[in-house]
Amino acid sequence: MPADVEDFTHVSHKKVRTPKNRKGKSNRPRERSVAERVEARRGALVESGYLASCRELLRNALLPSSQPGAPSPCPPPVSLVCLGLGSVADSRKSQEQFILLQELIAEIGDALQAKTTIYDPVFAEEDYEYFMNEGLDALKAEHDLTFDTVTLLYMPHCPRPLFNELIRKNWDPAKLRRLVLLGNRLDMYDDPTHPSATSSSKSPYISKAEHLEAFNDLALQWAPSERIEGKPASFWDELDESAATEAERQVGKAENKKEDEKKREMDRIQNELVAALSRTTLE
Repeated sequence: MPADVEDFTHVSHKKVRTPKNRKGKSNRPRERSVAERVEARRGALVESGYLASCRELLRNALLPSSQPGAPSPCPPPVSLVCLGLGSVADSRKSQEQFILLQELIAEIGDALQAKTTIYDPVFAEEDYEYFMNEGLDALKAEHDLTFDTVTLLYMPHCPRPLFNELIRKNWDPAKLRRLVLLGNRLDMYDDPTHPSATSSSKSPYISKAEHLEAFNDLALQWAPSERIEGKPASFWDELDESAATEAERQVGKAENKKEDEKKREMDRIQNELVAALSRTTLE
């Protein structure tokens, strides 16, 4: 044997085996199922009182207010749709939001006329399996955002364009009466101090809808009949969103002109709207 080879010590490697118990099963911890992960999050939410507060929020919104000038109560939903939940298989936040969805289903109870529908493009097969076991209708294609009955739309932290598209597709007095939103406050998009703020040119339907003052503080939002009935026919005209988009492309090219155009468009919208009404806060 060559001298340089003799200098090496030969070591034989043994295969590392996972420890097993007396029954021959692995002692490695079993990964918890989605159902177990969701239930693990429930205790803290129940203890905090948050779930009870949310159920009370919906319950009180359905009752007529004794205060003069208060908006008409929320129309009783008979269907429930959840959009933008996220993956309950991967996200603790989504698990907590799903627990609230379960509470909403329980609160509406027998009034629901169909299975609760749920959709998010990030759902994995593990999510679909869990939702099926929970008796939900989990869509694999986008919801068309149209509704035949009064529907509670639970949209936790959905992006601005989705809210704008929802309102655009239901920009009609009869259709708006069927919508009850639980999600971000629509007025926050015009609040310059809010991280989700945007100009009305990017979300013109949100800008107009928020002035219907259907919109309550925890973002349980609906359009009271008395806010809809007084609007002129021109209020419901389809908005020209392409003009606003084109104006956005002119940044750096004719900034002053663009700002003037946007200001005139804002003034036009504001002139069509009634003065902002008092916001009803549900606590």
